[in-house]
Amino acid sequence: MELGRQLARLTAGIDSLYRAANRGAGFLNAEGLIPVAMAAGIAPQALRDYDEAEEALIDFRSRLGDAETALRRDWLDEMSDSLLALVATFRGDPISFGERLERQIRVPLKAVPQPIIDGLHSEIRSALDELGFRGGSWPRIMHAGPKAPSFPPTRCWRSSPIIRPRPVPAVRRACSLSTTNG
Repeated sequence: MELGRQLARLTAGIDSLYRAANRGAGFLNAEGLIPVAMAAGIAPQALRDYDEAEEALIDFRSRLGDAETALRRDWLDEMSDSLLALVATFRGDPISFGERLERQIRVPLKAVPQPIIDGLHSEIRSALDELGFRGGSWPRIMHAGPKAPSFPPTRCWRSSPIIRPRPVPAVRRACSLSTTNG
């Protein structure tokens, strides 16, 4: 648990450094790096600049072998690597979008297999056919003008198996926008 507390203090310190560097104009000012409810009991580690933050994270990572379990070690490794990528971003280092996805959000950077893409295309095509939009591509259908099929937006959000599970206000808005021709 001590490593977890150290990482929390480091995270709060990076959050404080970020807020001070951006003087209230940063994109994370409203949320911060850690939830406010959790931050109350955490004393931020004082950090002079992003280079010191990076050094502290590298030092922290050198002690990950002291973690209570392998699972905890792996989690702390991922979290600290995510913070290293964030520090690099804050400092203005070049970091690709793909690297940010992999290191900060833990989304592996690999192509979606073609069978999955084909399956999604098939589901979308079936839903469009069911709604009366048969034949042609979606852009062609939407630009068909008055000849394009029309249906009430409520039919869209109530009947589509693809969008029905989504939050109702968002679905209603999307359906109202997508069911008007033009």
